[in-house]
Amino acid sequence: MTSSYLSYGGKAKVIIENNNYMVLASCAAEGQSWASPVFFTHDGKYDLYFLSAVDSQHCKNIAKNGKVGIAIFDSTQGLGSSDGVQIIGTVSPVDMKDLKKVIELYVAKLFPSSDVPPTERYNPEDYDEASEMRFYKVELKKVYITGPDRRVEIDLTEDKEE
Repeated sequence: MTSSYLSYGGKAKVIIENNNYMVLASCAAEGQSWASPVFFTHDGKYDLYFLSAVDSQHCKNIAKNGKVGIAIFDSTQGLGSSDGVQIIGTVSPVDMKDLKKVIELYVAKLFPSSDVPPTERYNPEDYDEASEMRFYKVELKKVYITGPDRRVEIDLTEDKEE
């Protein structure tokens, strides 16, 4: 990724769009923190989505406290570079009414050249409230762009697609 961008928001969007994994930090009820790398996708509003087992430590934490911290960055950056996005957000399971759209986004990122319909790979009925795996949505509360010498709060809502 190049370091010349039109805006901090543009830089953040490029980082989000060009990376597949985010580090999701959650906190257990007793205060123990937990960081998990998870594959993610996003929509045009830059809400983030991931799929996880409901009995994973981060999902157990989220069930009790939906507040999370997230870092998205290119781990292959050279020494002295630290371009990344840091996020404060809240996580909740995806509503069943939105699940088909989220599955389509997820499959498009995970299998970009596949001819298999998204709902054949991930049947929405397999991800309801009783399922062992669930899709989750991260709503962004605060977003920061980082660099070698600063962290700047940005607003990704300024160019959101409707």
